[in-house]
Amino acid sequence: MSFPLTVTPVFSAPAPLIIMSTSNFTPNEKRDLLFDVNRTLEIPMEVFNDKWWPLVLNIWMKWDSYEYVNGDIQKTFACHFIKHRKSSTREKENVLNEKCQITKTRPPDVCSVMIKVLWIASSEVVQVERYKNSPNHTHSLSEVDRLKRPKSLEI
Repeated sequence: MSFPLTVTPVFSAPAPLIIMSTSNFTPNEKRDLLFDVNRTLEIPMEVFNDKWWPLVLNIWMKWDSYEYVNGDIQKTFACHFIKHRKSSTREKENVLNEKCQITKTRPPDVCSVMIKVLWIASSEVVQVERYKNSPNHTHSLSEVDRLKRPKSLEI
């Protein structure tokens, strides 16, 4: 008796994108890679800290961090639109309207994308990858720039 042969497809993650020189990338290309992280990026630590990360500080906010005994540092970053709580609407008592700071409120749970950034001390490389089962962004990069423009792109 023969049984039909079934093959279970094996899905593998795309190969890491190893970046040795940043001269091949424009600032916008760097921002796109760090905004929509769809595969692991490996970037020399000094280049990452000086030339890449300042371009996307407006997109990501630190969620948590951990320092390993070997000197490696892992930080998890969440999209600025991940806001969990609904904005309060209470008004301050006994304060004139002219003295109140004008602020804008955003709805909660607009985007829940997270990334993991690992600074590997022994090889002086930074690995950037999507955090576990993090979804795609629900907004564009230009929408983040409208909220806050990165200082490194200001002229």
